[in-house]
Order: sequence, then C-alpha cells, then structure tokens
Amino acid sequence: MVSQAKVCPPRRRAPTAAVTDVDHIENFVTQLRAARLTPAQATAASAFALINWLLDAACLAACLQAVGGGAGLVDLLLAFCAGMAASTLTLVPGGLGIIDSALIFGLLTAGVATSTVIAAVVLYRIISFGVIIGTGWIFWLLIRHRDR
Repeated sequence: MVSQAKVCPPRRRAPTAAVTDVDHIENFVTQLRAARLTPAQATAASAFALINWLLDAACLAACLQAVGGGAGLVDLLLAFCAGMAASTLTLVPGGLGIIDSALIFGLLTAGVATSTVIAAVVLYRIISFGVIIGTGWIFWLLIRHRDR
C-alpha cells in the first residue's frame, strides 16, 4: 500500500520589521517631496482640470436636454458646483447619493420639473460614474488575464 503524504501550502513569513502608520506617512511625504512640477506643467494640469470640469458640466447639460428639460447656464453651473462641493464631504465611494441629491436639489431650485431632474441626474450619473467604473473593471480584467 502506497501512502500519500499531504502537501501543505507554503506559509507566509512574518515581516522582519513591523511597519507602522508613521512609516507609511513618512514614505508618502517623501514621495510628495520628490514630485517637482515646472510652472508649465502646473499650468497644463490646471487647464486640464478646468477642461474636465467644463466637459462634465456639459455632460450634465446634455443629459438635461436629452430628457426634455432645460435650465439656464447660471442655474446649471450653480447646481453642478453644489454637486462637486458635496463630493468633498462624502465618505461613500463615488459620492453616491450625496452628489445626486445635491444636483437634484440644485436643479429643482432652478425650476425644472421633478421627474425631469431625476431622469437627467440618473442619466448623468450612469454616464459619468457607471461607464467609468465599467471601463475600469474591463481593463482590470484584461490586465489580470494578461498577467496569467
């Protein structure tokens, strides 16, 4: 009779030195100090950030037009800025619920009908959040598959 030995998976070794939160913070600060932007790079980064916000606001305007609603440019930008300001206060990933409600309340105060506002904000969030998340998952799966 042949005995079969159990093969145990290899065990992980304990780290040789304990890494503390202070070490992580010091490493992060060191990396921040290593980054150097020239004035031209800082200007380009600021311009790209502004263009990103303007295109995002244009996406919201297009979604509002697609569902048959309309708001003035000032009202739309105020609602959009309220949504972006609310995004800084959230702990929820992607600002789900927080940004949406700020956009809805902002557009409601502009005089747009409730059903139109809700449809426009849901469409906007599907485009600005859902498509980005879906694309990220697809690329993550492709990268993971390629590494195997």
